[in-house]
Amino acid sequence: MSELIVTRAVRVASLERLPPARKRALFSRRERSLASRKPRGNESLAARLAVKLGFLFLLRSAGFAEPVSPSKIEVLNQRNGKPRLFIGERGSRAYLRARRARILLSIAHTRSWGVATLAIQFL
Repeated sequence: MSELIVTRAVRVASLERLPPARKRALFSRRERSLASRKPRGNESLAARLAVKLGFLFLLRSAGFAEPVSPSKIEVLNQRNGKPRLFIGERGSRAYLRARRARILLSIAHTRSWGVATLAIQFL
């Protein structure tokens, strides 16, 4: 069986006007801790927000209708530095497993903006 990329998303995000309380609501403690150790932590969070927005779009595109909170989605780095998506919502995680889906992602940022490219791949 061949691997099939069903849909992809590109999202751009900025945190310049986001109040601190909203940042706490959007990002996990681990994400905020990771960003605080980086010289350009705010830009790193903007890229992670772009991932979350893109992931929510992919879920809807793949037919998952239940709402998922961005705070239940974490974007953390693997040991090799590559970003990885962790999903705290049981429904969406089970949905992706049942459909044998994998999320592919790439993130980058500038001084003001974060960008994410995501794709959903069915195996």
